[in-house]
This record gives sequence, C-alpha cells and structure tokens, in this order.
Amino acid sequence: MKHEDVVTLRGTVGGIFAHRFVLATRGGRVLADLTPQGATQIRLHEGDEFEIVGEQKPSEVKVRRIMMKGRETVAIERESPRRRHRPYPHGDADRERALRSARSEGLIPVGRSSP
Repeated sequence: MKHEDVVTLRGTVGGIFAHRFVLATRGGRVLADLTPQGATQIRLHEGDEFEIVGEQKPSEVKVRRIMMKGRETVAIERESPRRRHRPYPHGDADRERALRSARSEGLIPVGRSSP
C-alpha cells in the first residue's frame, strides 16, 4: 500500500485530541486527522461509531469523509498542498523515533513510510 492510498475504515472513537482522534478498528488503533476546520463540521464523542474515508499517510489518515449512522455524510475540505506551511526549519524528523513513540502508545502504524 502506498502511504497516500485512499482507505475506508470503520470503528469507534477512542480518544480525541483537538482535530485529531483515535479510531479503534478491528485491525488496531489508527490516528485520524479532520483538520481544524473539519473539526468544526462534526462533533465527535468517545464511543461514537462511524466510517471514515481518507488518504493514508505514514502517521495518520487524512479524513476526506466521515459517515455516522443516522447522520448525513460530512465532507472534509482540505487545503491545497501549495498552501501548506513553510518547511520545518529544524531538519528532517527521526522516522524510527516517531514510529517507536506511536507504538509505545499502542498505535499501529499502517502503510509504508519513506526512508
């Protein structure tokens, strides 16, 4: 799987951190990103069950759509990559350290990360 593949996941909200949340699926826990604007479009609560569609990145799923039983599907708009922040001025991240940290918190990295 390329780390930018579109994935569909079903599960339960396990924890909420601003505009990110943990989705507990049958395959393990996954970090999902709604964007700050997307977090204003839908109110999440721990224990909510739903389905998300999004782009799989090395550390999280960038949510494009979120569907909950009995509610309308919410489309999450994302900014164009050209409008992203400036490159981080402190060099590259330590990939192995990030993966160890995620695993120590019980998260399961999915997809492939680039070296």
